[in-house]
Amino acid sequence: MKLGWGSVLVIDDEAVTRLLVARRLSDRVASVTTVESGQEGLELLQSQPFDLVLLDIIMPGLSGVQTLEKMKADPALQSIPVIMISAADDLDSVVRCIELGAEDYLLKPLNAVLLQARTGACLERKWLRDQEQSYLRQLQAEKESAEAANRAKSVFLANMSHELRTPLNAIIGYSEIVQEDLQAEGITHLIPDLRKIRTSGQHLLGIINDILDISALEAGTVSLDLETVVLNPLLQEVVNTVRPLVLEHGNTLQVQCPDHLGTMYSDLSKVRQILVNLLSNAAKFTEQGSITLTVAVKGLEAAGWEDGAKFAAEAAFPVPGGAFVEFRVSDTGIGIAPLQREKIFQPFAQGDESSTRRYGGTGLGLSISYRYCEMLGGTISVESEPEHGSTFTLRLPLVSRDRPSLFSPVYQHQEPSTRDRPLVLIIDDDRGIRDWMVQSLNQEGYRVVTAWCGQEGLRLAQELQPELIVLDVLMPALDSWAVLATLKDDPLLAGVPVMLTATPPDELPVSLHPPKGMVLGIADQFTRPADFARLTALLQTYQSPPPSKTGNRALLVHQDRATRSILRQVLEQAGWRVTEGDRPQDTLPHPSPQSSSAVDALLPDVLLVDLLVLAKEGFQHVYPLRTMGGRVPPVISLLTRDLSPADQSRLNGRLEQFLQQDQHNADASGDFLNQIRDAVLLHLSSAL
Repeated sequence: MKLGWGSVLVIDDEAVTRLLVARRLSDRVASVTTVESGQEGLELLQSQPFDLVLLDIIMPGLSGVQTLEKMKADPALQSIPVIMISAADDLDSVVRCIELGAEDYLLKPLNAVLLQARTGACLERKWLRDQEQSYLRQLQAEKESAEAANRAKSVFLANMSHELRTPLNAIIGYSEIVQEDLQAEGITHLIPDLRKIRTSGQHLLGIINDILDISALEAGTVSLDLETVVLNPLLQEVVNTVRPLVLEHGNTLQVQCPDHLGTMYSDLSKVRQILVNLLSNAAKFTEQGSITLTVAVKGLEAAGWEDGAKFAAEAAFPVPGGAFVEFRVSDTGIGIAPLQREKIFQPFAQGDESSTRRYGGTGLGLSISYRYCEMLGGTISVESEPEHGSTFTLRLPLVSRDRPSLFSPVYQHQEPSTRDRPLVLIIDDDRGIRDWMVQSLNQEGYRVVTAWCGQEGLRLAQELQPELIVLDVLMPALDSWAVLATLKDDPLLAGVPVMLTATPPDELPVSLHPPKGMVLGIADQFTRPADFARLTALLQTYQSPPPSKTGNRALLVHQDRATRSILRQVLEQAGWRVTEGDRPQDTLPHPSPQSSSAVDALLPDVLLVDLLVLAKEGFQHVYPLRTMGGRVPPVISLLTRDLSPADQSRLNGRLEQFLQQDQHNADASGDFLNQIRDAVLLHLSSAL
């Protein structure tokens, strides 16, 4: 603190004391102001800032103690330091003031040296506190600015990813279609070039996915989805995923693990991604070498389980707290230098510049794996020497955090007879609809299980693997669109058809009033070229047998011309006659008083419509088809990119708006429960 800083307020009823203090401090501080009563001092403190107050304890009217109490009770004044001035025989009052928050005291008659020393020390501390607060405010402002910039970056990356994925999917999809056509015609010399196009597109798509993952991790929007994970099938799936990359560089891959590792309770998708990242890294930086994945369950000895195989076979529970699964990925590749090992888990870091140029990549895989490992409560480390390969060791707890109180065994064998009848999973928050569907479908010979919320529905879907899922998209709590995305991201559930329904959330119980709603049809996400194979399999469900006179007619509604063109070729190769358009009102027949047979002649055998088109154009252009008489064609609702929160909100708003309008028209609303039943039975009977 420099000399001449600070403004001082002196509150004392003795003019001599006020004059003495003013003279002794005038050349040491910026300003000295004096008043003769506590009330005057409080009023002045409210109108202008001060850095120090010298306050006499004994004064007529408002005493010094009372004045100090009022200052410390006022948030605007409580941070101003106060030095009490007291007579030598009034030490009890001094102690009382110190307890109230006074910083120091002076005794009368005032000593000039002590006066200057103690006021200088108080002002020094006040100046340091002010500087500290200023720095803290600056840091907070910079932190908020950085967080805002990070959020803006995440939003930008998410938006750009959608913009990049659409043309990339078109490139990959067209290359696959052309490759199949050339193979069918025997023109093979162009196939290697098409494979290069497809491989490059898939590589770029992988980079975009990595950037999205690290962006979500930095934004703190990633959560754990814990479930029971059977280890041996997981390892087989991971090995099948990375084997093409391993063979591409002339490497061999060995897996060393017991035949029955048992289970762990963790996030399946994140464990899978960590292992794929580690093995892909090993394959990328190794040529004509070997890669070894070693897996073992450790830490069981503390609970008396010295035989890990016996523990796995008996599915022993509860699991000992220190038990963990150790994954070791070793390779004979280029290795990592000591300096590079220190930053290998940082975003965008790679072995060194030369390896970045030679081997490519974003350097995000290990960083994402490290963050996921931390979320799961595990550790990941690396041992490596240049030109002698590397070994990454991943240790994950056998039971991750946020686990339920009961960890149910996985080794449950169902009798074959329980799988004789198709299983339907109903996810709906309306109990009346769930109960009615159970009764109705049981009568038709189908097994039915129900879930009242999305979280429970996901758990049952993963556990039971149903033949069909019926999902209400207007449920509260966990967003139904997120449930759909999770189902389609799970390799074991992606092929399970999901039929969307919409019921207004304020409906009366079924027992009191027939519910209003609508069936949106089978919904599926086709955000990757590989998903088109799933579309072809789904369409076979609704395909007429070969003797059909008119063939199979499909009506395709999608606004993106490139995506529509790919979908058309996929449909035509599967034997469908396709009519396409970018708006439903321009391509669908309009309701008219025609006979059922005339209406049937106008309707397609299946309708494929982009849900985002409906969010923009409105559902009223598609779903009045159910009132036109005759049959109602099955609807497949397409999603060719991930839904943003704005898309979800727009879709739900359009649905609720349409349902409110539809409720005023008794003819248009129909029997919602029968609509669901008929749509479910149509799909199941066609699929069998």
